Amino acid sequence: LACFENATLENLKQFATKLISESYLQALVHGNIPHDQCLARIANTLKGLISQSADTPHQIRLKPVASLKPGQDFTMEALVQNLDENNSVSEVYFQIGMDNYTDHAALALLEQMIYEPMFDTLRTKEQLGYSVSCGHRITFDAQGFCFTVVSSKYSPLH
Repeated sequence: LACFENATLENLKQFATKLISESYLQALVHGNIPHDQCLARIANTLKGLISQSADTPHQIRLKPVASLKPGQDFTMEALVQNLDENNSVSEVYFQIGMDNYTDHAALALLEQMIYEPMFDTLRTKEQLGYSVSCGHRITFDAQGFCFTVVSSKYSPLH
C-alpha cells in the first residue's frame, strides 16, 4: 500500500483522462444483420463513450459486416494487433435462425451431448489448442452454435 501514499485525486483524474483519450473500441458483428443496422448499433453504443475531446471520427475503424444468404460460406481473417502474439483462434459458427424455445432446447441439448467428446478429441487426443469449446450462442435474437479452438501451435487454417 506504500505506492498509494503519494496518490491524489488529481493524479487519478489525470490518469483516467489520459487512459480514456488513448482507448478505442473494436466491435465484431456477425450474423444476420444488415450493414446499415450494424453501423447504427455501433454508433449508438459509442454515443456515450466518445467525449467532446475525442480525436476526429476518421480514427474509428469500421470493418465490413457480412450478411449471408442460406448456404453461403464466409471466412474472415484478422491479423493480430501484437506481432509478438503466438496464439490464434479458429471459430466456426452456424447460424440456426431466430430465437425460439424449440431450437433453444435442441441447441442446449446438442451442447451437452458433444462438448465432452469434442474436448476429449481436439484438446486431449489431438492437442490442437489449449482452449477448446463449443456452445449455443444468441446474438441479437439470432441463435447459433459455434466451435472454438485457441492454439499457440497451429494456425486457424490447420
